Amino acid sequence: MKSYAYLKDKMQVLKSLILTRSIVSPEICSLSIDNNFIQICYINNATTPPELKVFDSVPYPPDAFGATLTKLVNKHRLTDKNCHWILPTGKYQLLLLEELPVTDAEFQSAIRWKVKELIKFPIEDALIDTFKLPQAKIPGSKSTMMVAITQLSYLNQFTHFIHQSGLKLTEVTIPELSLKNITSLYEEAGSSTALIYLQDKSTSIIISNDKTFYLTRKLDWGLDKLSVPVTQETPNPFIDQLALELQRSLDYYQSQWRTFLPSRILLASAGLTAAEIPGYLSTRLGIQVQPLVFSEMVNVNEQVEIDKINQGLATFGAALLLRGSDHDPKN
Repeated sequence: MKSYAYLKDKMQVLKSLILTRSIVSPEICSLSIDNNFIQICYINNATTPPELKVFDSVPYPPDAFGATLTKLVNKHRLTDKNCHWILPTGKYQLLLLEELPVTDAEFQSAIRWKVKELIKFPIEDALIDTFKLPQAKIPGSKSTMMVAITQLSYLNQFTHFIHQSGLKLTEVTIPELSLKNITSLYEEAGSSTALIYLQDKSTSIIISNDKTFYLTRKLDWGLDKLSVPVTQETPNPFIDQLALELQRSLDYYQSQWRTFLPSRILLASAGLTAAEIPGYLSTRLGIQVQPLVFSEMVNVNEQVEIDKINQGLATFGAALLLRGSDHDPKN
């Protein structure tokens, strides 16, 4: 995206909405701002496994975001830590488009013309970045890319306060790529991993392979439809619907890229999930579905509340640094 310095004067330290390749420290603090709540996560990626030191979530009054964030940064001694800011759902658009036959110098002008009728705000207020998807293996298929678009005016509301809090804003990212960091940690050689993330009123499905983003889907229902008990004899109809949507996603993934199905599917939830769901989905799909266990990925500080992480899985994922990825400072 753009840097604090750039945002301050017409809205370049941050060079990409999606990827920043100049990270020099494995210690990362991630930040989420949504519904008058601040979530903050701090992971030391220099250790094996990484050490999750902080995960905290606090409300803030509409007129006291800056003061609340500064207090939180000071409480956890996060001054001067590299910060990854995750945009909330509703504050960006993510489009799947064919790649444009233009040079790098022509790209920004071309993509702005391409998307101006597809976004919900004036193109003059748009900040746009892209990341490529792997080439599909279907004969005649064209190269595609994901296009992420957010508003400069929205960023301006918070960037000054993030800087003033003492955090070093080095990346602005989106939940889809944060969740991809989690699936990447579970990958085995030559196999992909899928993640289902159940939230209050939505469900996210992510598939990655070789630390690369392949597919995302978002359903407009979640835990609000899954409160009915689940058993093998009387399954909640929305569990059947979830299994169907998962099967559709897996079929699309396999048909587009002519590859094996994921070796496992991870299930994470922002609330209480019936213990029977993984087993039921495993039976329906013929693939191992297992609950996401944070201790399998990181050493968790004893003061961290696991329930809070479940509420902010993208915040957790954004603080992970993947070895061998574009974010690896050793690359």
